[in-house]
Amino acid sequence: MIDHEPLTDLTLHYPALDLFLYDLLDGLGESAATVDQRRQQIWQSILNGQLTETALEATLTEIKEREKKISRYIELLPEKRLRFTSPYDGYYYPVKLDDTLSVMVHCSGKPQDDTLPALSFAEQLQQMKAGVLDHARSIPRQIGQSWLIWGQLPNSSQSTEATAHFLYDNLALFSSPNWDQDFRGQGHYQEATLFEFQRPDSTPDNQNQHHYALICLFPACLSKGDLQDIMSQFYCELMRLFHYRNKVLWVYKQSIQLKTTLKAATSTMQRLTDALPMVITQPKVDLDQLQRNLAIALQLSQAYETNLGYFREQESTIEVNIQNYGRRLQVIEKQDSDCDLAFLWQFEELAKEKYLAQLQTDEKILTAGFKPLENYTKTVAGIIDIEHSKNERKLNLTIASASAGLGAASLMAATFNDQAKQLVAVWMPPPQGQTQPPVASYLASTVLAFGVSASMGVLFAWLTYRLLRRRG
Repeated sequence: MIDHEPLTDLTLHYPALDLFLYDLLDGLGESAATVDQRRQQIWQSILNGQLTETALEATLTEIKEREKKISRYIELLPEKRLRFTSPYDGYYYPVKLDDTLSVMVHCSGKPQDDTLPALSFAEQLQQMKAGVLDHARSIPRQIGQSWLIWGQLPNSSQSTEATAHFLYDNLALFSSPNWDQDFRGQGHYQEATLFEFQRPDSTPDNQNQHHYALICLFPACLSKGDLQDIMSQFYCELMRLFHYRNKVLWVYKQSIQLKTTLKAATSTMQRLTDALPMVITQPKVDLDQLQRNLAIALQLSQAYETNLGYFREQESTIEVNIQNYGRRLQVIEKQDSDCDLAFLWQFEELAKEKYLAQLQTDEKILTAGFKPLENYTKTVAGIIDIEHSKNERKLNLTIASASAGLGAASLMAATFNDQAKQLVAVWMPPPQGQTQPPVASYLASTVLAFGVSASMGVLFAWLTYRLLRRRG
């Protein structure tokens, strides 16, 4: 346990609180109108009524032009920073990082009013926290956020660890602060001592709500100019480092939801594939039902392939951002050969071993899970084709047989008509003295001709059907 110094003795020179916010600016496949609308909402939140409507439109046009620069780090404001209005001492620092808008909200509290009693250090901390939260309240942060608390120890006798405990407890950036639960590691950079804190996200939504904070305490021996030089560079590095970290966590969280959707689809697939043997073993295949099942399978297949493609993109995105995180850490380490940032490297190891490895395993399982649906679709489509071919063959056989029968019947009717009349005349001779045969003779000859022609047609149709069946 750390022996805490009396709380009244703890203080910091140049204390500051920073919140780094990250939101997707232009997602893949989004229309220009959607991106413009999001841009306007974000900047209205940042500018917070500081500009007239005309000035806002002009500023948005200029920002849009700045975003077109070919760079992975684009400062979006002409003056780089937008200072808060009274009474807080702070500013916004917005930057575009690839497809992400990053906004750093910085606050060092309020200027001291000499007419009022001096604030305690704990009260100054609460003032800084209120200033940051007030100005960051309406800025979107879907990808995530990260806190930075920093300052300079007033003398060499003040305990760095006790000061870090005091900052952590009094700022309460995590609900129900618990040092033992949230503390992740400690290191050194540019003579400052760094303390890292994290609390995992447990909310089932589409936002990264991991809680993360870094405390940076400089020794008393550094001058104010040295601090400014170090922090101006450190801010830029941390903005990118936190971006990669939050992007990994955000994408991984999205992959969990996408995995749930894909697994639900595999349940529907299983029901279809399990029912197939029963459908095709019926004495008579229900072609209409098979076609309905095929339509369901094709819709399911399209949605599954699309989501599986998104899942693979997320795997690639996580892999790229892990690599970028490591490269950025290497850049930071080169700025101070004596630094100790092993605690920050732990995230890269965790991301590789847990997040990336999990996605790679899931991708193989989900890809294999799609195979039964592919086989089902091919099988059902094949059965339907066979049934259609059978029906078409039966129809063609019927048409050919009927045509042969009709041809034979027509030919017989044309050749047998006179013979039928002669036969009837023999069987039913007309009465003596009557030159014309009676009506009964006409009817009998007609019936005889029709019967013989029809019989011949049926016989030829049957013979044709049998012959074609054997050839088939």
